[in-house]
Amino acid sequence: MSRLFLALFAALVVLASRFLYGHAEHAHMGDHILPQCTASQPYSLRYTGLAPLDAQICNYVVVFHSVLVPQNGAHTPIISYFAAAGAPYALLTVLNRFSRPRLDPLAYPTLWLMATQIFSFGLTFPIYSFLWVYTSNGRLPMPLRSFTRVDAESVLFAMVLGGAIPSIAMVYLLDPYITWLWQIYPVFIFLFRHLYLLIRPPSDSAQSAFPVLRFTYIATFIAALLSHIVIVWPLFADWSALKTLIIPSITPLEPSATLRLIVLHFLKWDFLLGYLGAALASLWSAQSPKQLLAMIAWYVFSSPLIGIGAAFMALAIWRDARDQGSINLE
Repeated sequence: MSRLFLALFAALVVLASRFLYGHAEHAHMGDHILPQCTASQPYSLRYTGLAPLDAQICNYVVVFHSVLVPQNGAHTPIISYFAAAGAPYALLTVLNRFSRPRLDPLAYPTLWLMATQIFSFGLTFPIYSFLWVYTSNGRLPMPLRSFTRVDAESVLFAMVLGGAIPSIAMVYLLDPYITWLWQIYPVFIFLFRHLYLLIRPPSDSAQSAFPVLRFTYIATFIAALLSHIVIVWPLFADWSALKTLIIPSITPLEPSATLRLIVLHFLKWDFLLGYLGAALASLWSAQSPKQLLAMIAWYVFSSPLIGIGAAFMALAIWRDARDQGSINLE
């Protein structure tokens, strides 16, 4: 099992290197970005006042605005879809910290979520998932301290103000400064959670965390589900449009392709590989061969219907209910 385990996650990392960075290099993605970050271009702004950092931020802004900004009257909602479908992964990464010792590499969700922003979700999450399985066999270990209602409230508060609102603002306002601030949304989640705890320390709460955590789980599931219903379902009758939006190609794009198409290609592989890493890790929580087959069948049949984010969240809800809560809910 251990050799198979290593081989599967190593394969995902290799695939991420090939289909993300290899394809981007083949398409000369950098050559498409750099001209838009010269001094005279609209995205070349003083984001921080530090020229080297501003130049790097400009690259990220150009990448995201290439698919965010409507072209020829057409809007490509890939960022909206992936932001909503990716919410379950961010939520569970944050919750995982509550059952980790301080020296555990998974005890720092802000660093891991920032890594998904800097290095890509598709490369980072297979590594995160590998460590999660390796250290817990697919289950969160016993909590080091109780998870109180105030803890649960702080997570919900932070996910809304630090994650959901910046994502919505980026998609609808199309402002370069907001897009750059979204790149550090994990920091906002961290800050808002600790701000809430300053107002309401966990010791003040004697109520059960379960209702708040259940609401957060269900709300995250619904957000991922609705994004799939609204964005993907209308495309089921149009294979070409569906492929353009979410289905990646194994063939790299040529340098003659537009930056918009190159970024779409990158993002589709990015989310698919990150999802596969998380889904693969979740299979290690199966307690029997029958349960393992049921989980695989769930992913295969439910992902097209409700979306891969909602499918993953639903399985996480079931797993925690089966284990009577991965976190000690006072």
